[in-house]
Amino acid sequence: MRQLAKYAGQIVRAVASGDRIADLLETTPGIQDVPGAIEAGRFQGAIRLENVWFRYERAKPVLRGIM
Repeated sequence: MRQLAKYAGQIVRAVASGDRIADLLETTPGIQDVPGAIEAGRFQGAIRLENVWFRYERAKPVLRGIM
């Protein structure tokens, strides 16, 4: 009975997750291409980061001086 209860709980959580995913897939994106937009080709190049900092809270930086 315990195993059955455990699996029933997992199934309920999986169904709820599936519902959320289905809702997300049914949403219309807020950004749309304009009519006649040209398809962008494959991008090439590099990204360069210099002295990048990031923090969630003022006193607790997560990234410091990334080069």
